[in-house]
Amino acid sequence: MTTTVTAETQNVQPRRSHKPHPIRDMVIKRSLIGILTLVLVSILVFAATQVLPGNAASAVLLNTATPARLHALETQLGLNRPA
Repeated sequence: MTTTVTAETQNVQPRRSHKPHPIRDMVIKRSLIGILTLVLVSILVFAATQVLPGNAASAVLLNTATPARLHALETQLGLNRPA
């Protein structure tokens, strides 16, 4: 004699199908997009500061920059020290 085991004989509820939660999925997607955006903007800003000529002293002085004034401001801002 064979007996078949069913959910009713084991007193176990049948599994419900898993439905995705739309708000949770949207929050995860938006968070990942935000993190990716921050990384890309950071890379772009870093690359731009490395490629563009000059330093902070020449940007501050603009048209009034002379070699003596540049040297004085670089010393004041600490731009002449190694990183």
